[in-house]
Amino acid sequence: MDVFDFINSRDVAQHLRDLDYKFSLLEKCFVISRSYKATIKQKQMALKQILATEQDQPVPARRWTKQLPSLFEQIQKMMDAQNKVLQRFYDQADGVYMFRYLCKGDQSFCEDYKGVYPCFDKCLDAFKKQAKQFGPDEIVCYEIKMQSLHNPDVTVKLLFAPDDEVADFDSTGVLDEEDTNALCLFEQMWFAFPLPFKPGDIIQRVPYYGREGCENLLVFESASTWTTADYIANGYTTKDKRCLGGDKLCQHFAQYGDDSDMNVCGYFCSEDGTIWHEVTFCTLDFEFFKGELKNGYRNMKVVSEFLRGKIALDDMLKLHEHVKHQFVANDEKRYIHLLDDYLQKLGID
Repeated sequence: MDVFDFINSRDVAQHLRDLDYKFSLLEKCFVISRSYKATIKQKQMALKQILATEQDQPVPARRWTKQLPSLFEQIQKMMDAQNKVLQRFYDQADGVYMFRYLCKGDQSFCEDYKGVYPCFDKCLDAFKKQAKQFGPDEIVCYEIKMQSLHNPDVTVKLLFAPDDEVADFDSTGVLDEEDTNALCLFEQMWFAFPLPFKPGDIIQRVPYYGREGCENLLVFESASTWTTADYIANGYTTKDKRCLGGDKLCQHFAQYGDDSDMNVCGYFCSEDGTIWHEVTFCTLDFEFFKGELKNGYRNMKVVSEFLRGKIALDDMLKLHEHVKHQFVANDEKRYIHLLDDYLQKLGID
């Protein structure tokens, strides 16, 4: 088993390989459990291998939980809870099933569930028949929802990869509080993995089953996992409050943080060129952007050059406004052409 293969970002995985990074036991389990490159089956197999070959240890106390004596016991509870959800999905005694799918390039499921079927097999057959109208790689994933007839609040949604393996799931009304907490075992942990990104790099969130788009881009500035030494190595000075507080903040997150605190910080951009500063997680989910920036998104390159120290602040602001004006002008040209075509159709010169 290669833990690096479970990291969502290929660039982060390669960076850690180059560093010959040694994962702790908790880090291994964390990376495996939150991977969306692997199916539920693959993740459980990897975790079972850890249970069979590694030495158990306590789960450290976190913000919301006390220290637990056995990590392995908690991992087993997490997998048992996952299997309860899967079992409830395939328990066809009182459920009906429906499907929807995601095509390449779509940001979300563009249509609601199709049909209602009395069992999983018939629902799957209906999806397969409809999928034949698409190319072999056009559908990137599909989702089948089970809903209880006796209690409509009980639902299970399974997300299937193209190879028909279960990639993810969501459920309501299936698990009790203890099982629900067991599923969140590794969401309550925070780790500072070394990152390959430098200020000014344009990075992209790794697509989660086909969800791509410029809204997943940002110009990298820093990371909440950076220590004071990391800030200094990336050009910050001790006059910067973030640099001075890097070590203290990492110590705080290590004790009280969770995976939502594993943030990258930077600048996002809208299609019209508007720039804003934001943080988002998780550090393991971003790669270098290698595509082409068009329209207002070109302002990301402007900000990138500023963060790299290649242009001054005044020049950055002037270029930022110029790109925005270009977008507005081009948009107006497109609108004028549409109106001209409409007038011609009406026979008006």
